[in-house]
Amino acid sequence: MPSFQLKQFQQQLNQLLLAFSLPKEFHAQLTALFERYEQPGYRYSREVKALPEPAYHLPGVMLEEIQIPFSALAQERPRPALLLAQECWQDAYFETKWVAALVLGQAPLFDVSLLIEAINGMLAHAPAAEHQLLLFERGARRLREERFDVWTDMIAGWLGQADTCARGLYALLSVVEAGDDAHLPTVFRLLEKPLADADANLRPFLQRLVAALSQRSLPETAHFLYEIAINFYAEERLRFFRSLYRSMPREQRAFIAQGFRRGVTLLADEQAADE
Repeated sequence: MPSFQLKQFQQQLNQLLLAFSLPKEFHAQLTALFERYEQPGYRYSREVKALPEPAYHLPGVMLEEIQIPFSALAQERPRPALLLAQECWQDAYFETKWVAALVLGQAPLFDVSLLIEAINGMLAHAPAAEHQLLLFERGARRLREERFDVWTDMIAGWLGQADTCARGLYALLSVVEAGDDAHLPTVFRLLEKPLADADANLRPFLQRLVAALSQRSLPETAHFLYEIAINFYAEERLRFFRSLYRSMPREQRAFIAQGFRRGVTLLADEQAADE
């Protein structure tokens, strides 16, 4: 890799931006640029975390320099941005998918149906879980923020099918990690059935989502888990909940155990009053 010089890179970037409305030409030039600065020994950049392979392992400053001009063009030219995102997302390399998701998530919502079609099509080229999360977190940003009702309808559809339920859980994870606490009630509502079903194949996805919810709001998560455990009691489900519980950090486990004990006591009091 040649030594990275910011001024030279900015000139190369300006040349690349001229092809923004030509998806295939842009993709080819972007690939050539990334290959020029590829660093196989570079572990992670600040912007791209937990890189799935293949990846270029680019210097973090490159991705920082890319964000502002790419975002500005996507906001100015939403239709070319949509086509460019679909083209670049087909690339196997993670950083190229990152560019595609960035552009898609910055483009104004000029046609929601076209965006939904694009996201569903791009999911066919998302082999790793981190690819899906990238698409949901960055690519669906505008849809999530401006048409949350449409986004939750999409998630509900994925959760309702056995072959796409994991995808729906990752989409829920993107909502949690976006940090808007006003959306947590919707997340809990959509999560109720997958947790109640206790599908062992979904355990890793559920563990990751419950852990994220616990980080966001531990009291609400503890109450939610207690309600699921009580209302949908079964020995198999109880074993499933124990595995979720053991996957949590110690301080979270202590809080949730305390909440369960309080809940069981209240339930026993209610049963005694009924008798």
